[in-house]
Amino acid sequence: AQVVANPYKFTDANPAKRLLPISSVAFELWAMAKGISFDNVLLTTSAAEAAALRAHAWAPKFEAQTKAMDAAEGRGLSLFDGETANFVVSAVLNNPLIGIAAVLLGLAIPGLLCCICCRAETTRDDDDGDDGDD
Repeated sequence: AQVVANPYKFTDANPAKRLLPISSVAFELWAMAKGISFDNVLLTTSAAEAAALRAHAWAPKFEAQTKAMDAAEGRGLSLFDGETANFVVSAVLNNPLIGIAAVLLGLAIPGLLCCICCRAETTRDDDDGDDGDD
């Protein structure tokens, strides 16, 4: 490859000396998936500072968000979970009508299903005025 001499070429030995101090950083994030959020953006060259911020600010939020997402998806909520049982018991103790309504619904739904599905079909004889004695 042939190199052509450029008389106007300039090489700056220290280009950073003309830069102004950086007071802010901006970036744009495009996401196509739901549920993406971020905060606590840190720009540093110190691994210790990053680890301290992670332990202090990021880790507690991450754990809380993970627990909330699990509960929302039904993975963290079951009938055998102590928190769920305590919630139900306290709700019934605070408002007995909730317990009464739950018992009545628990009895009414199977009763209705039984009446609808298992009722005896009544048959009527064709009554055309004929006794069958011809």
